[in-house]
Amino acid sequence: MPKSLRSLSAEEQNHFCQLVREKVGIVIKNTQIPSITATLFSRMFNSQFTSPMAYFNYLRCTSEGRDDLEILVQEITINETSFFRNPAQFTLLKEMVFPQLLEGRSQSEPLSILCAGCSTGEEPYSIAIAARELLGLRAYERVEICAADIDRAVLNLAAEGRYRDRALRTTNVGVREQYFRQNKNGYQLDESIRSMVDFKKWNISSGTLPPTQSGKSWDIIFCRNVIIYFDNNTVKNVIQAFWEALTPQGFLFLGHSETLWNIHQGFELIQRGQGIVYRKNTIEAHELSGLKVLNFKSKIKPRPLRSGSFHKENSPVQDPLADSSHVDHAIAGPSRTDQSSHADHSSINSSRKDDPSLPDARRVEQLICEADTNYLQEQLDAALECLDLALTLEPEHLEARLFQGRILLESGELDQVREFIDTSWEKNALHAGFQELIAMWAELHGEEDRSLEAWRKVIYLDSNHAWAYYQLGKLLLSLENKQEAQKMFRTALRVLESRDPEESVTPHSRWSCGALMSAARKAGM
Repeated sequence: MPKSLRSLSAEEQNHFCQLVREKVGIVIKNTQIPSITATLFSRMFNSQFTSPMAYFNYLRCTSEGRDDLEILVQEITINETSFFRNPAQFTLLKEMVFPQLLEGRSQSEPLSILCAGCSTGEEPYSIAIAARELLGLRAYERVEICAADIDRAVLNLAAEGRYRDRALRTTNVGVREQYFRQNKNGYQLDESIRSMVDFKKWNISSGTLPPTQSGKSWDIIFCRNVIIYFDNNTVKNVIQAFWEALTPQGFLFLGHSETLWNIHQGFELIQRGQGIVYRKNTIEAHELSGLKVLNFKSKIKPRPLRSGSFHKENSPVQDPLADSSHVDHAIAGPSRTDQSSHADHSSINSSRKDDPSLPDARRVEQLICEADTNYLQEQLDAALECLDLALTLEPEHLEARLFQGRILLESGELDQVREFIDTSWEKNALHAGFQELIAMWAELHGEEDRSLEAWRKVIYLDSNHAWAYYQLGKLLLSLENKQEAQKMFRTALRVLESRDPEESVTPHSRWSCGALMSAARKAGM
């Protein structure tokens, strides 16, 4: 392989990312490019191309190229799965969803279940086993399961029904003994379960779904850990297709780190224990335009509105420290400085170090730095004034907006933060700091499920985010999931080991890495 062709130029990377996004709706992160480059060049030379751009046109325009593109997509997506992954959802399926849908249904009208992004088959076969456990031999007549995936290779593996030990790591012994036959290579799934699942090659990101055997709508759709790979527009199109394809009161199962918040308002979220599922709302299609309107009552009494880029009113501001009982320790945290200042806020403008003669970018940087100093000294109003000015200079400065959001949460102005989240979701949904803000807002709003989902998205976007592991651990602990919580605390400690104890754990946080290490150790005991 010529040395000059062992890496892609910035233009070629961008062209390839756009191609994959256009064809399969998957967003490739820059960190994924190196891992697929070798496969890309290998396929390119096998097809006798010497130019990446010519090869990309081949991928885009020919049927043979589409086969090559599937192989490259395998390098991007993670086909890691197991039987009964997230057991709480299968408990919910057996104990609530199946009984509700089967009640009053005739024997001649089977449940139709679509498993989208089925990978190597563990998920649809788990659904089949759950149906068999509940319905016995009647399951073969009362349930039809279609499993779809874009990857023909994994579909072939799924149809064979052969699995290694790892795939059955969350499967209880009784199920393993009843439905699997052990051999020297692992386990062979019983033919009675395999026959319940029909596998189809299908691109879910196209916005169309496979038809049911009866030609009617789907009762249940599983699409877990799939939409995390899609851009926001593709996600909206896919979820809209699900809504249209589901029967009235049909159910949609998503992955634990996925949410419909600000994506679609045609579903209601149902939670039983650790199990979460979305049920279709029977509303008219014309009512589905726009973002989901959140209609929750805050547990926190908001403070008066202040001027700034989040608000429109100009009202006097109460001392943010006058009543700090509402401030969540997760936001405030132990201070990184022993200094404190109770200076009169009326003198802030005259003492500000902002220099109008500097370029705007330098002024913004200076104002954010000054806001950080004021925040550490618990002068929240002063910090917000600095950020207001910074955002006047650069209205789209994300660091300043996220910092402003953190302070507003601490001040109890949840509605102002929600407005920012709603209006900027399209642009910032894949930014870890933005998801962190959503997680904090949701927890303060009493929306634990949304907070869990957002913290997990933070970790997906930034696997070294120690603060997110710690906060997720705390939330799981409050939900009595001690084992998973301890895993999060251990991961936080592992990430923190390589960091300076005096360093701030995240930008503009009062927590130091050393303080968080102590808290994580204590919480994990």
